[in-house]
Amino acid sequence: MTEPPNYNSDPSSLEQGSDKPLRQQRWLSFMFSKEVPPIPLDDERKIHPMYRSNFLSRTMFWWITPLMKVGYERTITPEDLYKLDDTMEIEKLSEVFEGHLKKRITYFQNQHLTKKYQERNETPETSTVDRETDLEDFILPKGAMFMALYHTFHIQFLKSIVQMCIQAAATSLQPLLLKKLTEFVALKTLGFNPVIGKGIGYSFGTAAFIFFIGIMVNHAFYNAMIVGAKTKSVLIRTILKKSFVLNQLGRHKYPEGKINALITTDLNRIDFAGIAIPIIASTPFSVVIAIALLIHSIGVYALIDCV
Repeated sequence: MTEPPNYNSDPSSLEQGSDKPLRQQRWLSFMFSKEVPPIPLDDERKIHPMYRSNFLSRTMFWWITPLMKVGYERTITPEDLYKLDDTMEIEKLSEVFEGHLKKRITYFQNQHLTKKYQERNETPETSTVDRETDLEDFILPKGAMFMALYHTFHIQFLKSIVQMCIQAAATSLQPLLLKKLTEFVALKTLGFNPVIGKGIGYSFGTAAFIFFIGIMVNHAFYNAMIVGAKTKSVLIRTILKKSFVLNQLGRHKYPEGKINALITTDLNRIDFAGIAIPIIASTPFSVVIAIALLIHSIGVYALIDCV
């Protein structure tokens, strides 16, 4: 087994002066053991536990607790982070993405060739122009890249959208239960004797709504951020892989500055879009439910401001 790297050789390290990581002094440090957790070796690192833990741990994100505990006791190092499983490794995801992209490229190339054959009243067997010449003016449709990415990450992407829509619907419906709770408190304040069980039910129901909304929004953001990070990583690997085999025309059309701009600016926007799309997709649910509640409460006059 190899020894873990010495992070104390870096002058900027918080653990300077010793080969052993130092214990961080924080407000709640007295509640933890005085023994500093050692830096694990590479073969001691654990696989990312999100999809390997039980249902309750996945729901509440308790699987991250051991890492947070280590980070509270000492400075986190790269060796403390989890290893990625097959579903999260960029090499595997890139292979899946490139497979979907090649299928769509082949499909659109065949459509382009068919159109060329029809213009010349020829067939593939009787064509007087070779395939490479016919494909010189071929342009891949912009939607092909998006569909390849969608088929690569569609499960987790759709999951984030559904979770965000459920959260939006629950947030819009919560005022109904809160209204009932307010009416119960008002009746109790005015001296009436409403059934106490209803008030308890409204209180627990409101708390359950808030808890459920929190769970949904956190899982939606988690899945959306993971999709954005995976998409960015896959595209970075694809761009770099393609840049190594560019011919002279390709290097003239895509110089290093343009490639760097694609990797930094453009892919950062795609990463951000992974979070923005579920939010945008869930907005109609909130709007429709809010308008329906207004119509139910004050009638069709609620539509005056919506026109």
